[in-house]
Amino acid sequence: MKPVISVETSSGQFNPYSDDPVEIKVEAGSADSDMVGLSGKIVNEEFTVIRGLRSMADGYLAPGSEFSLEWDGSDDNGNVSNQGEYYLLAQLETMDGATSQIIQKSITIIDDLNLTESMTDSTLPILVCDAGNDRSVLFVEGFEDQPISSKASCCSSMYGSCSDDTWFALDHEQVVTIIKDAVDWCDSDHYLYNEVGECLYHSGSRNGTWSALLPAGRYRLKVKISCAAGSGCGNETKASYADRGYYEYPGRSQGDDPYANWTIDPIPTLVEAEAGDTTVWIGSAVYQVYVHEDDVYFRRGDGVVWKSSVRLTAGEGEVSNPTLCVDPLGKTFAAWQDRRTGYFDVFFQQVPVEQSR
Repeated sequence: MKPVISVETSSGQFNPYSDDPVEIKVEAGSADSDMVGLSGKIVNEEFTVIRGLRSMADGYLAPGSEFSLEWDGSDDNGNVSNQGEYYLLAQLETMDGATSQIIQKSITIIDDLNLTESMTDSTLPILVCDAGNDRSVLFVEGFEDQPISSKASCCSSMYGSCSDDTWFALDHEQVVTIIKDAVDWCDSDHYLYNEVGECLYHSGSRNGTWSALLPAGRYRLKVKISCAAGSGCGNETKASYADRGYYEYPGRSQGDDPYANWTIDPIPTLVEAEAGDTTVWIGSAVYQVYVHEDDVYFRRGDGVVWKSSVRLTAGEGEVSNPTLCVDPLGKTFAAWQDRRTGYFDVFFQQVPVEQSR
């Protein structure tokens, strides 16, 4: 008589770098024959065998006898498998040669970690492998370009004059618009200086605008008014520009487990945001992360020929700005910004060993 077998898992998904092995519970047995053993194979979505598992049993086992197979996420060579869906192919064999097998899509490997879990966008990670088994990350939180204005303004008394100046700062190169405004019966002068005192713009007209592409830096606005008749207020030189307002937060993980003990410093520094490295050379080997069709990929080569790429994400959200580092032991780590939660968060992952060596 054909033996009976059914499969369920105690955990539908796990991280092989930080979680305990997934336990696969199997009910199996034969009503009228001795059972030789229960074996299992882990296969990927292409049905390539990743790992062989076996649970031995001897003697008569009634249908419904329980067994457990465990999988730690590694293949038969000890390499951790990449993120994705996996199947268990389980087979029960009896002494008389009867077999039964079942295939069930039951296990999902999730091998990345959300470092930020923030209700605001966390972007532009910079990942660094420090000495020993330590890792650190820098990322920014804040907003994209927001409209800002600064102005120098003054009020002139009857038949008098006035002047005013003010400073403003650009955190990135951008087009700045200077807006001039003065009462009709007063003469006005409007100025823009850079931080070393060089005059970039001067106009004696009362109204109008002027725009220019300016680099990041500090600038000074000035307005000067002289009224030959009457008095006047509302005289100003205004600059309209944008401020990104990024704040940089440092994080750190220490020890053998790259997924444990991440701490994020709650005190940020205001920065001009930059992206991390996407390519690292170690001797003659080159390591690279890149984005293709909304997924992050890793590849390794010798500067001439690339090995096949491995996908690090599973198309769950918009991804960008990947970065990577390689530690002194040759372990490779990647981080990127990912919108799978609805906001951009910084995700971290150890690259599967067989792909990074």
